Amino acid sequence: MTELKFISLLGWFTMIAVAWAISYNRRLFPWRTVVWGVGLQFTLALLILKTPWGAEFFVFAGKVVQKLIQFSNEGCKFVFGPLADSDLLTEKFGPGNSVISPSSSRAPSSLSRAFRRCSITGAFCRKSSRPPRG
Repeated sequence: MTELKFISLLGWFTMIAVAWAISYNRRLFPWRTVVWGVGLQFTLALLILKTPWGAEFFVFAGKVVQKLIQFSNEGCKFVFGPLADSDLLTEKFGPGNSVISPSSSRAPSSLSRAFRRCSITGAFCRKSSRPPRG
């Protein structure tokens, strides 16, 4: 177990070192941001793994996100109508061929399914409808 912790710690330092090494301007590397990120990572890990109320909070947060994804699925069904019906698309085109479907088997997680649906509608694809300048 100690060996695995050492390997993880070594990998963590290696990733930070690689980020510093490929930085355009190493003198301006954001060490403060890195230290804050690492500190938050350890704090969240301690909260989730060592306290019962921290674990309960993150279970609750996970349920909230799942509920938001359910709302997204309903919105998808409203916008795309029968195209968002996974049973119909599976029947017509086979499993895994329904890109817009809320329960697409291609997507590895609910978050990527939500992003894929929104990227189809263009929500995350462009910031404005104006063409870029110059």
